[in-house]
Amino acid sequence: MKKTDIVILVSQKYVKEPYVDDIALKYLLEKKGCKTEIVAWDDLDYDFSLTHIALIRSCWDYDQRICEFIKKMKLIAQQTRLINPIDMILQNTNKLYLKKLKTVGVEIVPTVFISNLKEIEPTLQTIEWDEVIIKPVISASGRNTYKIKKQDNGLCYGSTAKTQKLNPLHPLRGHPPQGGN
Repeated sequence: MKKTDIVILVSQKYVKEPYVDDIALKYLLEKKGCKTEIVAWDDLDYDFSLTHIALIRSCWDYDQRICEFIKKMKLIAQQTRLINPIDMILQNTNKLYLKKLKTVGVEIVPTVFISNLKEIEPTLQTIEWDEVIIKPVISASGRNTYKIKKQDNGLCYGSTAKTQKLNPLHPLRGHPPQGGN
């Protein structure tokens, strides 16, 4: 017999102090009659076979422990229904999936992928963007994400991850660029 309807998966540090969104979700699910728990995705003692659904939410440390995270998600998927499907989770942990989306006609933010940090400076010389957002393709919570100016040639960029993605800095939709009307 299942003891929990839905488990909200979070990073260990968010079990004791959950994000307000996860608290609100738990409240709404319980209001609908679902027995719900907030559980660390890497909890070694939790028996996921005793829940109906595991829902990935605030797992903001997955990128620092990617192999462990993937292994654990596969294990959870064998024990209960994991939302989203394991194949989608595996694909989305690495932002290279954006390349595939683009090839099938999905519009994405202009993106240049590089596979070596030595490519940053020459790549900056070939793009038309004055300001660039650069980040590892496996990252979360804005970790190792930098805004750089093209004229800096990437000299201030501090990430050590090999594969990166570069995007132009876009003003928020509906807001004029700085200095604009």
